[in-house]
Amino acid sequence: MKKERIMDIVFGVIILVVIGIGIFAICRKPDEFQTVMQIHNQKVVQEEYQMILSSYQANVKNQYTTDEVNRADFWTTEIEGKTPLEEIMNLTRQELVRKKTIAFLAKEEGIEAEVDYETLKKSGEAENQSRKEKEEKGEVIYGLTQYSDAAYYQYIYDNLEKELEETLKKQYQISDSELRNVYEENKASYTYEVGVKILTAEMPQSTEQETVEKIKDAMRKGQTEEELETTFPEVTFYEMDLNSLNTEEGKSGIYSGRWITASAMKQGEISQPVQAGNNILIIQCLGRTENGALLFEDMKGVLKSQIQTAWADGILEENIEKAEIKYNEKKLKRLALETLQNGL
Repeated sequence: MKKERIMDIVFGVIILVVIGIGIFAICRKPDEFQTVMQIHNQKVVQEEYQMILSSYQANVKNQYTTDEVNRADFWTTEIEGKTPLEEIMNLTRQELVRKKTIAFLAKEEGIEAEVDYETLKKSGEAENQSRKEKEEKGEVIYGLTQYSDAAYYQYIYDNLEKELEETLKKQYQISDSELRNVYEENKASYTYEVGVKILTAEMPQSTEQETVEKIKDAMRKGQTEEELETTFPEVTFYEMDLNSLNTEEGKSGIYSGRWITASAMKQGEISQPVQAGNNILIIQCLGRTENGALLFEDMKGVLKSQIQTAWADGILEENIEKAEIKYNEKKLKRLALETLQNGL
C-alpha cells in the first residue's frame, strides 16, 4: 500500500510539472518580445532593440575604410580605441533612452499613448490593413500606402514627441515685458539687409502668354488684389512681406526663385515669369526696405514659442540624463553581435 501511495504521489507530481511546463510554454512570450532593457520602467524588447541597432549599421560602417569593414571580425576589432560594436550599441542605447523618456514623460503628463513595441506592431499591422482596403476601394490615402515596422514605430514616436512638447510648452508662462527684454537684448539678430512687400500672381505653366501680359498690365495699372481676382478668377493673387531673415522659400525650396527675384526688385517693378514647381509667378514689388528690423509685435509670438520650446527641450534632456537603465551587458552584447553578423 505504501509503495502504491508513493507511486501515486510521484505520478501526481509529474502531472503537475508537465501541466506547469505547458502553461509556461503557452504564457511565455516569443523571443522577439522578450524584454532586453528597461528605461524609466519602459520595456525594450528584443525585436525593437534589433530594429534600432540595424538602422545604424550604414552610419557606423561609413566611418571606416572598405578594408576595415570587409574584415570578418570588423565589429569586434578595436580601431582607434573603440570597437564598431561598442559604437553602434551606444548609438542604439542613446536613441532608445530618448524614445522611452518621451514615453515616460508623456505618461506623467497624462497623454494617453500605447507605445510599447508589441502594441505598436499590432497597431501598425491594423493600419496597413486599413490602408490596403482603402486603396482597393479607390479612396484617398494620405502619407504612405504601407508602413514598415520601423517607419510606423518612428511615426508614432515623432507624433508623441510633438504632443509632449506642446503640452510642456503650455506650462511655461512668460510675460510681454520679459519677451520685450529678450527682444531688446537680441535686437541685432532681428535686423535684415533687404525687405520687400510683394504682390504675386500664381498660375499654371500652361497659361497663355496673352493672359500673362494682361495680368502684368493690370498689375502695372495698380489694380487691387480683389480687382485682379475678379478679372482673372483662374489665377491666385496674394501679398507677402519677405526679408533676408524670412524668405518664405518653403521646406522643399520650391519658392526660392520668388525671393531671389523679389529681393532684387525696385518699388513698382514687375517681374518676368518665375518658375515655382509646376506653376509660374508674376511678381510686383509694392515696397522695398534696406537695413530694416523686425518689430517686437511681429516677433513676440515667435519669441514666446522659441523660449517655451527651449524650456520643454530642457525638461526632456534633463530626464534623459537621469534615466534609470537596466540591462545585462553580456546578453545585450551577444544579441547585438548576433544581429549584425546574421543581418537580422
